[in-house]
Amino acid sequence: MYNEAEKQLYSEQVLKLVHRLSHSMGDYMTYFRYLCVILSSALIFLLTKIIIEKNEKSISMIKILGFNIRK
Repeated sequence: MYNEAEKQLYSEQVLKLVHRLSHSMGDYMTYFRYLCVILSSALIFLLTKIIIEKNEKSISMIKILGFNIRK
């Protein structure tokens, strides 16, 4: 599909673009990384909470009846 020279040229262009973006964005990428971690943690927390709330009755029945893996 692509020969070796085209692949090399494409990778050089991508590297130039990455360097330009990191230079223009500066320290904002660090803040963006922290923001992504916080948002993903909040999303995981909320989804877990929703799942637990939907299965609350089943979970309580399992606790009451004393479900055991061996049974």
